[in-house]
Amino acid sequence: MSLYGKQQFQFGLALESVRGTAEASPVKWYPAMDPEIKYAPALLEDNGLRGVRADFAPVAGRKLGTGKVKFILDPQMIGEFMYSLMGGVASAESSVVLIDSTNNKLDFNIGASQLTATIASASYPIGLTQAGAGTLCKAIYDAIVAAEAVGTYTVTYSRSTKKFTITRSAGTLNLLWNTGTNTATSIAATIGFSTAANSTGATSYTGGTSVEYAFAHTFSLGTGVQPPSYTFFLNWGIDVKVYKRSCVQAVNLSGPVDNLIQVEVDFLFESEAASGSIGSPSFPTQRYLSFQHTTYKIAGSTNQDVKAWTLKLSNQAKHRLTLAQVQPAQDIVAPEPFMVEGTLDIDFQAETERAKMLAMTSSVQRILVEGSTIGNGVKYAVDLPVTDARYAEFPFGYENNLLAAKVNYKGYHDGTSIILPVVTNQVVAYA
Repeated sequence: MSLYGKQQFQFGLALESVRGTAEASPVKWYPAMDPEIKYAPALLEDNGLRGVRADFAPVAGRKLGTGKVKFILDPQMIGEFMYSLMGGVASAESSVVLIDSTNNKLDFNIGASQLTATIASASYPIGLTQAGAGTLCKAIYDAIVAAEAVGTYTVTYSRSTKKFTITRSAGTLNLLWNTGTNTATSIAATIGFSTAANSTGATSYTGGTSVEYAFAHTFSLGTGVQPPSYTFFLNWGIDVKVYKRSCVQAVNLSGPVDNLIQVEVDFLFESEAASGSIGSPSFPTQRYLSFQHTTYKIAGSTNQDVKAWTLKLSNQAKHRLTLAQVQPAQDIVAPEPFMVEGTLDIDFQAETERAKMLAMTSSVQRILVEGSTIGNGVKYAVDLPVTDARYAEFPFGYENNLLAAKVNYKGYHDGTSIILPVVTNQVVAYA
């Protein structure tokens, strides 16, 4: 017989292509902590009297699955849970490449004298091909064609290799990274090419250095009551259990004054199956966020008196039970109002916010957590703006002998939204 340690645990997930139908294996794996799963039949007691002072065996009742798992806040890992929680997402590539007078030239020739492509100055998303309007691929293509309109060119970018490729379909193409007259203002390094030598002898050239891209994902409340469902895979060591139709019920975030930001995900699921596959786990490069990455804003201004905060987002999901002649729930639904609740510990330097509590007026709360830079000022980030916060408590008190308050608030819909989380990372899409 074998024993199984906590360090053997692994967590994976996959968005269900057919809601309620389990996926075969995970497509992503995340480092998780402290998993808790409850799945067992309710005991329907036999209360019949038989003249015996003892209980008789119960009848099997409903099997309702609930779970909890914890993570460190990482912009690469929070997206799936936010999507399942809120139901709506809009993803757009961020502008991570800045072109200006210092890097806007591309010198080349087609077998004769030098030609120069001048890329329009702007901040660009990268795109995939020159067909993408407003992208850097398109801007480079337009500049080349403006300088030489006879040849047929393509400018592409691969998100797997993170490299640019510039191609002329026929004839000659030499990219003069080293000997061009505009080497000092060349776009070479910006798009991953070296200025140590020209690119010659071919008609297609791929950069040698990767160029990072970024996507911003804005989550919103979906119009339906059936949250997007995932298959969660939990490798307990003794077996890999498969939890189909897993839907997030709540995301709880906790930002301490001196540590990593904790995320606790509560979810409901339909059923547990044994002996699933955990696949070949590949975990993301660690980009954990902590106290030092956090900017707390109140009413639009950065507040440096906040010491710690929590935020709970809940869709109040529940099991849908019908007479379907099976023990598991028939669905996971979220027909109740979306809830936002928060707390913060703050030292007093003014009574402005406490006065809002007394007058029962709103105050915008925004928790902006930004990590390392992806490019052009775009960072791995989680932005949590509560649009209309109403204080329930803003009491006088003392902490560490300083006048302080332990504040509670609830978020309300402002006519447009209740909260609009934005996650920035290198994931292309969630839906």
